[in-house]
Amino acid sequence: MKTNISALLQFFNAAKLAGYVGGGKPVETWNIGNAEYEHAKGKWLYRDSFAGFLQSWGKETIWFNNKPIWTQLYGGGMERAFYGDKTFVKRTFAFLQLALQKEPLKDVFQPRGPERFTDGDFEYYNSFRGNIHAFSGEEVIAYKKQSVFTHQFFGGLFLE
Repeated sequence: MKTNISALLQFFNAAKLAGYVGGGKPVETWNIGNAEYEHAKGKWLYRDSFAGFLQSWGKETIWFNNKPIWTQLYGGGMERAFYGDKTFVKRTFAFLQLALQKEPLKDVFQPRGPERFTDGDFEYYNSFRGNIHAFSGEEVIAYKKQSVFTHQFFGGLFLE
């Protein structure tokens, strides 16, 4: 089976907004300590599973017809200087969700958020190499021009 890239992109963008990014409700999981979000439509299934708070590690996977076809792994988190400020950490994560909701593109691959997004003193930057077949990159959140959060990410299609 050859993957329909256009259909995969449309499903991925809708699935992201139905999960953590869009404030969706986590599903029950046997993975104790993980937060998991799921979105299904027809033969498509998306699952985002991550653990941690100040530092987090996760994986998004998409299946088609019960076969895994695409995945993205991500990890990183807050700079240590901000660990003690839970209010600021929560504001940062709320901004991350807002940034990841921006520009849900239809037929363009955007593994995390937009290239750049600003809201008040917060700025989001995303740079990656590659395409939906194979990619790697980094997202950074800055507050008043100081880096406060970073995530590395990579992934791609499974061999067909």
